[in-house]
Order: sequence, then C-alpha cells, then structure tokens
Amino acid sequence: MRISASIFLIALGAILTFAVHVHTNGFSLHTGGIILMIIGGGALILTLVLMNRRPRTAVDGRTVQQQPVYVEPVRPQAGYVEPRQQPVYVEPRQQAGYDEPRLP
Repeated sequence: MRISASIFLIALGAILTFAVHVHTNGFSLHTGGIILMIIGGGALILTLVLMNRRPRTAVDGRTVQQQPVYVEPVRPQAGYVEPRQQPVYVEPRQQAGYDEPRLP
C-alpha cells in the first residue's frame, strides 16, 4: 500500500464511523470504520518508514568517464582595444615601528 491507499482507508473508516447512521444485525459499521482507520494509519506509518529506508539513487557499479570538451577561444571583435595596465602606487607606511607580519 502506498500513501494514497492509506489515506483512502483512513477516510473510508472515518466516513463509516462518523457519517453513516445505519444499524445492521451481526455487523457494526462503526466498528468496521474504526478498524479501517487503524489499518490505514498503520499502513501510512509503515509506508513512510519504508520510504525513508530505501536508497534514493540507483547504483549499479559502472564508472562514468567524462570526455574532454574542446572550447573555441573567444576572438575579440573588430575595433577592440586591449586595456592598458595601470601602475599601482603603494604608499609607504607612516607609522613608526610597523613590522610586517611574519610567515610561519
């Protein structure tokens, strides 16, 4: 049984227990509804437990090797000018007694 069948049994049992007002000889519909709700609840719990125990991916032992992919280099468009490298100016430290951190 799956989740939908379990919920169906719970709903059917609830209908028989709470909504049907028929009295029969030899069989009580209310008792049958309670039994169906108990069976549906147990099946729902069992289904949820079994769903969490099984593996989520199939493993068959094969190794997948990726093929190398060749990518065409991008060519600049006509009229493109390469940007110039700007010189970086680093100011000297103004603080007296500053020590560079030592590497281990």
